[in-house]
Amino acid sequence: AILSKIVSAGVMFGKSVKGTELYCKLAYSYDFDGEVSGSAPEQNYSERTDMGGSSCKFAIGASRNLGKQNSLHLDLEKDFGGKMKRPWNLSLTFKHTW
Repeated sequence: AILSKIVSAGVMFGKSVKGTELYCKLAYSYDFDGEVSGSAPEQNYSERTDMGGSSCKFAIGASRNLGKQNSLHLDLEKDFGGKMKRPWNLSLTFKHTW
Protein backbone atom coordinates (compact mmCIF):
# COMPACT_ATOMS: atom_id res chain seq x y z
CA ALA A 1 0.00 0.00 0.00
CA ILE A 2 1.14 3.53 -0.72
CA LEU A 3 -0.19 6.43 1.33
CA SER A 4 0.79 9.93 0.23
CA LYS A 5 -0.20 13.52 0.81
CA ILE A 6 1.70 15.50 -1.83
CA VAL A 7 1.83 19.24 -2.48
CA SER A 8 3.50 20.43 -5.70
CA ALA A 9 4.27 23.80 -7.23
CA GLY A 10 6.07 24.52 -10.43
CA VAL A 11 6.54 26.65 -13.49
CA MET A 12 6.52 25.78 -17.16
CA PHE A 13 7.94 27.84 -20.02
CA GLY A 14 7.21 27.16 -23.64
CA LYS A 15 7.65 28.39 -27.16
CA SER A 16 6.05 27.46 -30.45
CA VAL A 17 8.53 26.80 -33.26
CA LYS A 18 7.13 25.89 -36.70
CA GLY A 19 4.09 24.08 -35.28
CA THR A 20 5.95 22.31 -32.48
CA GLU A 21 5.50 23.33 -28.84
CA LEU A 22 8.83 23.19 -26.96
CA TYR A 23 8.79 23.49 -23.17
CA CYS A 24 10.82 23.36 -19.99
CA LYS A 25 9.29 22.45 -16.63
CA LEU A 26 10.59 22.96 -13.08
CA ALA A 27 8.62 21.69 -10.08
CA TYR A 28 9.00 21.20 -6.33
CA SER A 29 7.04 18.54 -4.44
CA TYR A 30 6.71 17.68 -0.78
CA ASP A 31 5.20 14.38 0.40
CA PHE A 32 3.91 14.76 3.96
CA ASP A 33 3.28 11.04 4.44
CA GLY A 34 5.01 8.87 1.84
CA GLU A 35 4.57 5.58 3.66
CA VAL A 36 5.06 2.52 1.49
CA SER A 37 4.27 -0.88 2.94
CA GLY A 38 4.05 -4.41 1.67
CA SER A 39 3.62 -7.87 3.09
CA ALA A 40 3.62 -11.53 2.17
CA PRO A 41 1.69 -13.29 4.97
CA GLU A 42 2.48 -16.77 3.68
CA GLN A 43 6.19 -15.93 4.04
CA ASN A 44 5.67 -14.16 7.38
CA TYR A 45 7.22 -11.01 5.83
CA SER A 46 6.28 -7.35 5.96
CA GLU A 47 8.16 -4.13 5.30
CA ARG A 48 7.39 -0.45 5.80
CA THR A 49 9.42 2.42 4.31
CA ASP A 50 9.09 6.19 4.64
CA MET A 51 9.51 7.81 1.21
CA GLY A 52 8.19 11.21 2.32
CA GLY A 53 10.04 14.49 2.02
CA SER A 54 10.90 16.90 -0.74
CA SER A 55 12.04 16.50 -4.33
CA CYS A 56 12.48 18.61 -7.45
CA LYS A 57 11.67 17.74 -11.04
CA PHE A 58 13.24 19.08 -14.22
CA ALA A 59 11.73 18.27 -17.61
CA ILE A 60 12.12 19.33 -21.21
CA GLY A 61 9.84 18.24 -23.98
CA ALA A 62 8.09 18.84 -27.25
CA SER A 63 4.55 18.37 -28.50
CA ARG A 64 3.29 18.45 -32.07
CA ASN A 65 -0.18 18.08 -33.53
CA LEU A 66 -0.40 15.56 -36.37
CA GLY A 67 -3.74 16.56 -37.83
CA LYS A 68 -6.99 17.26 -35.98
CA GLN A 69 -7.10 14.08 -33.88
CA ASN A 70 -3.46 13.01 -33.41
CA SER A 71 -0.52 14.41 -31.51
CA LEU A 72 3.00 13.30 -30.60
CA HIS A 73 4.75 14.13 -27.31
CA LEU A 74 8.40 13.68 -26.29
CA ASP A 75 9.48 14.21 -22.67
CA LEU A 76 12.83 13.93 -20.91
CA GLU A 77 12.62 14.31 -17.13
CA LYS A 78 14.62 13.78 -13.95
CA ASP A 79 13.75 13.94 -10.26
CA PHE A 80 16.34 15.29 -7.83
CA GLY A 81 16.65 15.27 -4.05
CA GLY A 82 14.03 12.67 -3.15
CA LYS A 83 14.55 9.48 -1.18
CA MET A 84 13.82 7.38 -4.27
CA LYS A 85 16.67 7.50 -6.76
CA ARG A 86 15.44 7.40 -10.36
CA PRO A 87 17.39 7.68 -13.59
CA TRP A 88 16.51 10.04 -16.42
CA ASN A 89 13.14 9.13 -17.92
CA LEU A 90 12.49 9.45 -21.66
CA SER A 91 8.97 8.98 -22.97
CA LEU A 92 7.46 9.18 -26.42
CA THR A 93 3.65 9.26 -26.56
CA PHE A 94 1.23 9.15 -29.47
CA LYS A 95 -2.25 10.46 -28.64
CA HIS A 96 -5.39 9.91 -30.72
CA THR A 97 -8.63 11.68 -29.78
CA TRP A 98 -11.83 9.87 -30.80
